[in-house]
Amino acid sequence: MTSAHPPKATQIADTDLFVFVHIPKTAGSTFKRMLARQFPARRMPKIGPDYQGSVNQIRALSPEGKAQVQCISGHIPYGIHQYFNGRKVHYVSFVRDPVDRALSEYFFLKKQPQLMPLIGLKEDADLSPDAFLDHQAKLGLQDFQTRVLCGYGNLVESILPPYAPMTVENPDSLIRDIERSFALVGTLEQFDESLVLLKQTFGWRSVCYISRNVARPNDRRSQLKQSLAPHIREMNPLDCRLHAHFRDRIAARIAEQGESFTQELQRFHKSNRLYSQGWRIYRATGLRRLGKLIEKLKAATARA
Repeated sequence: MTSAHPPKATQIADTDLFVFVHIPKTAGSTFKRMLARQFPARRMPKIGPDYQGSVNQIRALSPEGKAQVQCISGHIPYGIHQYFNGRKVHYVSFVRDPVDRALSEYFFLKKQPQLMPLIGLKEDADLSPDAFLDHQAKLGLQDFQTRVLCGYGNLVESILPPYAPMTVENPDSLIRDIERSFALVGTLEQFDESLVLLKQTFGWRSVCYISRNVARPNDRRSQLKQSLAPHIREMNPLDCRLHAHFRDRIAARIAEQGESFTQELQRFHKSNRLYSQGWRIYRATGLRRLGKLIEKLKAATARA
């Protein structure tokens, strides 16, 4: 197998803007924890949790506030950079197989019913899988991943559903435009590989992580996937094409590096296992609580 060196890293300048477009149920919570280690907290404002609220927060920032922002991470669509006066921007996102993403969102809402109002449902709604998919269709949420990544219909002006159907004459051209607009679109199925590519792209020292909000496989989910997959794929043809494209692009970038990438991925897996073990010890011994107490003490002392 041939080997090639990874491409030269792109350094993110202080005046650049890094934007993580977090599509729900694509490992965004896990990624954001890792991302927070790459930028100073004062330059990475907390936004969210809903799309429209996030956009409104960014839009309301003062010119001085916007100048301080170096990284935005949250439920925001492509195009948010238009509020930052022509700064060089680096977009990153993750996509997921539409069937798995739809089922993950369904089970998440069943487990967290207090979040149902965010998609226009009552908290006490008796939500079946079919009712969930019907509700998504009613709101125009088909091909949602594609819609968010291309900013279809100028979502940064109004991102509240219901949405009009997407009219795309050339899906392949649209996906190529998305690829040109993003430094990287990873996939959930190639999460570790995508992180290593991001590490190479931006020269980050560590992309180790602790998995967040990961659901365990179960028979009910497997049965629903088998029965609902054709319907979900029919509802989301652009998302299916989008996911397949970036899955293949990740595989191609890995193949270009050959054995050198395999070795780097193995080193990452070893480092991440050690990182996870250290985090478990940190939590189990109470050091985490001690660290938070020290931070509160520092903040109180600074205000005194």
